[in-house]
Amino acid sequence: MLRHDRVRFALLGLPFLLNIPALALFALNAATSGHGHCAGDLSLILIGACLLLSIPFVIKRGRDLGQPAKGTIAFWLLGYAVPPLWLGLLGVYSFKKASPKADALGPAPGPLGIGILPLAVLAYAWPWMLMAIWCRI
Repeated sequence: MLRHDRVRFALLGLPFLLNIPALALFALNAATSGHGHCAGDLSLILIGACLLLSIPFVIKRGRDLGQPAKGTIAFWLLGYAVPPLWLGLLGVYSFKKASPKADALGPAPGPLGIGILPLAVLAYAWPWMLMAIWCRI
């Protein structure tokens, strides 16, 4: 599948994207509170993992909107440097309808199965479960 519609992006791509700032705030809290060195270090590793895992979802959603892959990645990386731009990109990618020229990349994604819901919950929770197991917080 070369494209993701809005629902697939919201269920599978957004968890990774939303975990990045949450883990960054958690790492900042762990670093400034004087305890939780394990949690701070592990959260930085998980930020990198979430960033890498979000790239395919962002590219596929960008294709659905008719944007090239290089431009999509450049905008998202710039968005992490400028948080208001990042929030705007989240809104656009989450709510904008597909571009008509995206049909050149292939057919629209089919209907969702019920199996996507456990994957979405797992995508939201896996960094926090790993941190709880690893650091016993």
